[in-house]
Amino acid sequence: MSEIKFRSPLKITIYLTVIQYLFCFLFLIGFFSIFTHHESALYSYLLLSILFLTIMTGVARETHLEGLVRFSYQGLNSYSFGQFGKSNHALYWDEIYSVESYRYFGLPFFLIRHHSSQYPAWLPLFLNHQTQLNLSILEHTSTNNPLHIALLKKADFKQIPWHSRVKIQQSDLYLQQQKLKDTSRFYYSFKHFFWFILSLEILV
Repeated sequence: MSEIKFRSPLKITIYLTVIQYLFCFLFLIGFFSIFTHHESALYSYLLLSILFLTIMTGVARETHLEGLVRFSYQGLNSYSFGQFGKSNHALYWDEIYSVESYRYFGLPFFLIRHHSSQYPAWLPLFLNHQTQLNLSILEHTSTNNPLHIALLKKADFKQIPWHSRVKIQQSDLYLQQQKLKDTSRFYYSFKHFFWFILSLEILV
């Protein structure tokens, strides 16, 4: 089965895009205000504003066409807003070990913790055809899957803050995988170092 894209309403896509990159825009404004003469400051701010709006329009359009979530029988492919910009997170159903309710500048999400990353995948709860996505997830997940349980329960978002920081969380399986990667990386580096020293000895 090919992936099915789920998009948010266009105005929400634009809102998400702007709030993610607004800090960069404000930083540029502050930077230019230090090195720009007062006479030309207004002109510089106007150019920066036009540039920012142009970039945001392009990014929002691309994000909207790509979709915030892509669904397949094996799992989800979802964006994480917990890092700078957007990082794509692909996860399988059996990788999920925890799900929590969250608000990102007022918008409701489920943060899906999974073993392949220390950052959670974000499942928006405001998508077009949200009910279709929820039913598809319920159909393809086991009854003891944390995401399955979270979707069946009616989350009370009145208790969730308007926005807060996302905490990094590393599962035991994730830590084990990282140790194996580090061990393999060390062995690979040592092997190359050994052959390098041996080659020098032969040349000398």
